[in-house]
Parts: sequence; C-alpha cells; structure tokens
Amino acid sequence: NNGYRVYNLGIKVPAETIIEKAREYGVDAIGLSGLLVKSALVMRESMPQYREAGLSVPVLLGGAALTEKFVAEECVPGYGGKVVYCADAFAGLQAMRDLEAGTLRSTTYRETGKKSAAPGRREAQITRDHPVPAPPFFGPRHVTDIAVDLLFPYVNEQALFRGRWGYRRGKMGAEEYRRLVEGTVVPMYEDWKRRCVEENLARPKVAYGYFPCFSDGDALVVRHGGRDFVFPFPRQKEPPHLCIADYFRTAAEGGDVAGFFVATMGERFGQAARELFGSDRYHDYLMLHALSVELTDALAEYWHEVMRGELGIAGQKPSGLEGYVVQEYQGSRYGFGYPACPDLNAHEPVFELLRPGEIGVTLTESMEMVPEQTTSAIVAHHPQAKYFAV
Repeated sequence: NNGYRVYNLGIKVPAETIIEKAREYGVDAIGLSGLLVKSALVMRESMPQYREAGLSVPVLLGGAALTEKFVAEECVPGYGGKVVYCADAFAGLQAMRDLEAGTLRSTTYRETGKKSAAPGRREAQITRDHPVPAPPFFGPRHVTDIAVDLLFPYVNEQALFRGRWGYRRGKMGAEEYRRLVEGTVVPMYEDWKRRCVEENLARPKVAYGYFPCFSDGDALVVRHGGRDFVFPFPRQKEPPHLCIADYFRTAAEGGDVAGFFVATMGERFGQAARELFGSDRYHDYLMLHALSVELTDALAEYWHEVMRGELGIAGQKPSGLEGYVVQEYQGSRYGFGYPACPDLNAHEPVFELLRPGEIGVTLTESMEMVPEQTTSAIVAHHPQAKYFAV
C-alpha cells in the first residue's frame, strides 16, 4: 500500500497478538484504528503492554474515536517509543514518510486560552421540581422478538451514506450528487435492507430494566436484590461541571429510578462480515459492517423510545430523524464507553443487573461486549438530561 508492505491483522485484535506479529514480521511501525470510544480506551491500556514486551517501533493511532489531546495525554506516556496521532489516512502516510526521513516525533498537545475551574463545583442548575416516573416493573427483562423492519426508520442515513460508506459530495455539483445517491446509494441500501430480512442477518434483542436508585456525590447507587450497585461518573472540570449523577435525586430527596439496557443485533452480522472478508469481497464487507453498526445505533434509539413510553415521558416526540439526533425528547441515554461515562468497568454491574448473557451477549477481559454489534446505556428521565462530554 503506497509502497509499504502492510500486514492486516483484522479487527478487535488483542495486544498479545499484535506483539507476537510485530516480532514475527519485524515491523517498522504499528498502526491501530479506533472507531468507538471503547476502542480508544483499549489502545490506552495496551501501551504499557507494548512497552513491557520490549517493543519500541512507532505506533500510529487513528480513527473516529481519537483526538490529538487523547493520544498526547493518555497514550504517549504509557509507551517507550514514539506514539503519533493520525487524523486520517493521509496523515498516516505522512507519518510513515517522516519515519523514513528520521523526523517522526510523538504527538504533543497544549491547550491555550482556557481557564481551569475547581473540580466538583456545580454551576449548572439542575431542577428537582419534575415528578419521578413510575416504571411498569422493577428488575430485568429480556426481549427477543423485535422485528428488524421497526429499526430502519431510526437509521441515520446521512451518517451511513456519507460517513460510513464514504459517498460524500466532495467537488460534485448538487444535481450530480443527487443522481449518485438516488441511482447508486439508495438502491444498494434497499438491497442490503432486503438481505438483512431475507437472510436473517439482523437478530435484534434487548436486555433492559428499571431500578430504584439515588445519587451520592458523583456516583449513582442502584439497589436490586438486596444489594447496592455503585456507578461512579466523571465530572466536567470546566463549567457547567456536569455529571450524570446530577440528574438523579439523592436519598434525602426521596430517591429516583434509573433505566439500563443492553441491545444487540446478534452474532450473524459478524459471521457474515467475516465470510465476506475471508472471500476477498472487501466492498461488500465494508458495506455490511457499516450497516450493522448503524443498525445497532438504530436499535438503541428505538429501544430508548420504548422505555420513554413505558415511563410515561414520551409525549415530546421528535419531529423527524434529525430530532432524534438533537434529542427533541425528555431524558437521555448515556452509552458506557462514551464521553459522559467512559469507564467500561461499569459493564460488570450492568451485566449483573440485566443478565444479558441470556440474549447471547458476553464480556471480554477488557470489558468489551460480544457480539461487536452490541451497545449499552443508562437511561435518565430528567428533562434537563442531554448529551455532554467530560
């Protein structure tokens, strides 16, 4: 590729395999890509493993989940060699050329123009005058009969077509791009939708439930089966200093209710994608894998709406798909491994509460869920709860 020999080890490869192959092939550099936040966290945790294994070749990090700051502050310190942030494929190619020229340097990052604020200080005014909804049940339930046709209206087609499939307008005129989308992209999408149904590729299932809870500082304490499950959440270091725990009442305020879910599209998507990859059908592999990721997001969006309905807070319905993106509804769902709750260790109590093993979902040692097309979240009903980053 561009004059370099590339050994593609695939996706979700453990650090031990990367170390083994780096030694076997005597590589000049290691490249890692992180599409999801959980992938970025695994990258950070792997850096000391590479150092302890005696590796010193440059490690190039890229992917949608990464930022220059994350690489500089979270990944560079854990590794003895150079660690370089590559914003896109062109930056990766430039990094390789810099390596050949002897000018490659680890990524550095320095913020300017921002004032620090006292951690823990709450500047956002979170109201307490809304009623706590009464859920239809407490404890876990499992749903295995979700029709995939219900999910297609929740697919973000712009994200799929432009972002994941790569059909961007670029320098094309508006009319030329419209013809491309309507003549090529939409028919391909409709064909994949048909195959998802006819070949039973999508097998959506959900483990979910509602639980009594109360906030305690920056943590949420969930009670179930005579036990307390503690979920600590990070707080923003800058105004408005938000923390997910802020959206739940304390014990002194009478407590609250929290929802959780683990939603999966099943194992068949992954099997089909591996079959396509193994038979060198790379275009079909990329199209199917991207669609499976967007359908997983659609399942999470759909099930969050189901839960809002069960909680009696679904009156404010989004006007269209864009309304879901900007959260034109009450409450919010926060995915574990994402900015507001990045610690994947929360999956351990979530799995104890919901028992998603009964719908075929398991956890790896690094707290990633299997099958890959699986997502999880905590559901807050507070009217002010929206997405935010820490």
